[in-house]
This record gives sequence, C-alpha cells and structure tokens, in this order.
Amino acid sequence: GIDKTAAQVILQRRSAQRFDARHVMPQADFHALLAATLPSAHAPWDALASGTHISLVLFVHRVEGLQPGLYLLPRTERLATFLDACLNPDFLRSPVENAPPYLGLQLLTPAPAAELQRVARSIHCHQDIASNACFALGMLAEFDANINADPSSYRDLLREAGLIGQVLYLQAEALGLRGTGIGCYFDDPHHDLLGLQNTEFQSLYHFTVGLPLEDSRIETALTYEL
Repeated sequence: GIDKTAAQVILQRRSAQRFDARHVMPQADFHALLAATLPSAHAPWDALASGTHISLVLFVHRVEGLQPGLYLLPRTERLATFLDACLNPDFLRSPVENAPPYLGLQLLTPAPAAELQRVARSIHCHQDIASNACFALGMLAEFDANINADPSSYRDLLREAGLIGQVLYLQAEALGLRGTGIGCYFDDPHHDLLGLQNTEFQSLYHFTVGLPLEDSRIETALTYEL
C-alpha cells in the first residue's frame, strides 16, 4: 500500500480508463482488499438496513500466487450455503490456499489466462478494462427471495452493490491501484457461465481493479479548488 491519509485517498479517488496488462497484484494486497468488503457491525456496513445479500464472483487474471481462474467470495456463510444449490455443480468450490480462512475465498475453476481474458472482456461489453486489470468481478445478488418479499428491496440491493463498489474504489487507491465500476455487461452470459438456471441470483453491478495507465491528455486540477 501507500502512506496516505484517508482524506487524501478519498479526494484522489478516480475511475481508471486503462490498466497495465502486465502488472501483478501482490497476494497480501488482494486479500486485504477482499477483507474490506466483508460485512461487519461497523462503518460503512452499518449504513445498510437490509443485511448482506451480495456475493462476489471474481475473474482473477494476475494476482501473485493465484492461478488465473474464476473465484467466489460468498461474504457470509449463509450465502455460501445458498449458492451450493444454484451454481454449476461441476465447480470445484475449493478453499484457496494461503488465503485467510475467514475470507471464505473459493476457487470455482481455473482457466488458461488468454481464455479467461477473452471471456471477461466479452461479458463486459468487450471492454479492455475487464481483461487488462488484475481482476474483474461481478456482484451476484440474492434476488428472488428479496423481490418477492418486497419489490422495493431492489433499491436496497443496489445500495449494497454501490457501497461495495465505493469500498473497492478506496481500498484500491490506498494500495496504489485504481478501480473502475462497470455498469455495461451482458448478464445472461454471465449467469450462464455460473450455471444459474433461474433468477434466485442476479448480477447487479461489476467492478475491476488494476494498475492505471494515465492519459497525459487529460487535465487534472486540485479537487474542490476550481
């Protein structure tokens, strides 16, 4: 990570337009970033009134010590159990070696790097940011149970997804990296990739993290001083 105050990280937070396709993310940084997305009774998660309903599906391209592939961070034991009955039964669902046990990080399936990049790029509307980043992810929401109980809960699911995104933005900046939220993606192919047969889970928002490539043609001014 980098030595900056919280205020500095918040004020410099930006979305990356391009990523360095050669950069490898240190494994410890990857674990720390994922740990920051786990729910707790403290800020910022105490702002959510509806509990935890989103798991993370990760396309890991270049993380130290991890083979390229599709990974799952259920975020709670309840969601991990629920996903058992919904995801492709051929997935490995094996705990990731060297990952802190409390993370609950699972390898779904390894994949050749070039093939994984092709699939990630294709699912994310053919955007290079999904294949050139260190990893991309989809936020898989527990959908039917919430919507059937209360159609307005769709807003709560989006708030949870947005909060996860903001945590990822700030954690990436604190690690000397950068994030980009992705709202353009093909949800049906993404669901097919996971073996989902119905709408019990739906992907609501996507995100990607990597080392940004700065465009010198873009002018930057000090925040709030214009």
